[in-house]
Amino acid sequence: MSDNWLEQVYEERKQELFRFLYVILGEQQAAEDALQETFLKAYLHRSRYIEMQQEKAWLYQIARNTAYDMLRKRRREFPMEKELLHDVMEQHVKQNEMDGNLLYMEMVAGLNEVEREIVSLKIIGGLTHREIAKVLHKTTGSVKKRYERALSKLKEKYQEA
Repeated sequence: MSDNWLEQVYEERKQELFRFLYVILGEQQAAEDALQETFLKAYLHRSRYIEMQQEKAWLYQIARNTAYDMLRKRRREFPMEKELLHDVMEQHVKQNEMDGNLLYMEMVAGLNEVEREIVSLKIIGGLTHREIAKVLHKTTGSVKKRYERALSKLKEKYQEA
């Protein structure tokens, strides 16, 4: 592993990881914070990860765990009913356009949490079904099936619009 490993990985992956984190967290600042924390954790634990062929999946797993830690902390600090949280996030998405993310956020809003993650990891992250299965701790077959179902839902939603 070279001395400038972190810098290289950051430049290669920062945009796609940011978009993934934004989909989960729904806020630009939170996604930026999670991105920084993801790379800090990757740097601190780089010795644990030897097989760099799986680097992308490893980074997405760190990012996902970081985002969900932030969400849990946010819920403890600001307890809200699930419906209210959904309404707040939906309102936030409508008010804050970020490049092409608005359309994507609207499209995936109708998917459940797991489907959103799978679609985001596949579309934004470019991960394979096997890599997604590793990140989400699911079987490859399960990921493929959920991805197909999510695409069907998105297709229906697109045709309705």
